[in-house]
Amino acid sequence: MLDAIRLAHENEGYRVLGLAPTHKVASDLRESDFKDAKTCHGFLFAFKNNKEALDPKTLVVVDEAGMLGTELSVELFHAVKKSGAKLILVGDDRQLSSVHRGGVFRVLADRYNSAELRDVRRQTINWQKKVSEELSKGDVRSAVTLLQENKAIKWTPSKEEALSSLLEAWAKERVNLHTAQILAQKNVDVDALNQGAREILRQRGELGDLEVTCMTQRGRINFAEGDRIQLTKTDKGQSLKSGYFGVIEYIDPETKKLTLQLDNKGKVFIDPHTYDGLRHGYAATVSKHKVPR
Repeated sequence: MLDAIRLAHENEGYRVLGLAPTHKVASDLRESDFKDAKTCHGFLFAFKNNKEALDPKTLVVVDEAGMLGTELSVELFHAVKKSGAKLILVGDDRQLSSVHRGGVFRVLADRYNSAELRDVRRQTINWQKKVSEELSKGDVRSAVTLLQENKAIKWTPSKEEALSSLLEAWAKERVNLHTAQILAQKNVDVDALNQGAREILRQRGELGDLEVTCMTQRGRINFAEGDRIQLTKTDKGQSLKSGYFGVIEYIDPETKKLTLQLDNKGKVFIDPHTYDGLRHGYAATVSKHKVPR
């Protein structure tokens, strides 16, 4: 859908600018041919400093607009209105909301005419499509029943057993570090799952012998070559962006600097003495790994 919007407007002479609430979604937009896609925060900062411009032949497309906070939304609306540009908001108000005061997207969708996609295209297997349809209608019972009938959900007596069972399945079925991503709702569970996944890899000999202890936003954490990590903080000076995932390719034994191969094929170098936005990336919160349309 986003590609169709972009192509239609580019054919009419528009400059199409993709914006997103997070670096992860912005990165995915760039991979979908929104070449100049950036975060809303980044764009507005540049706009206020006259490093970005809008005009009547600019289309601004905001993906995952339901995750935008109210203040950021209002600031963006003013910039678009003042310039005469065109704005399209894309999202799902029933999914993840903003961590800040929000709800603007839902109000706009309810108050004004909005187009809604009802056909499920991401899933191709019939029962999986049906699960998505039931969830979109709010019928969780029917969706869970379908998952259970197709052996796609597992019940355990306790949370601890659920975490253990999840790690066992991850260790058995993962193809590689990129496709077997564990998701959890709470950070405390993410920490436990990351620790468990790392212990499995250590036992298998898949992590390097050299470890470096880094002071991070979540305390002191050990990292080794082969570790999958996620970045939780943006540092433009080091070209590091929050929400990115990758694998530690090399640790300099003298400086302790890390060479990280990102999932998007890029490569960055991290000085753990000046950057504290590191976290193991085997597990992540749902919001950190939100998949765009």
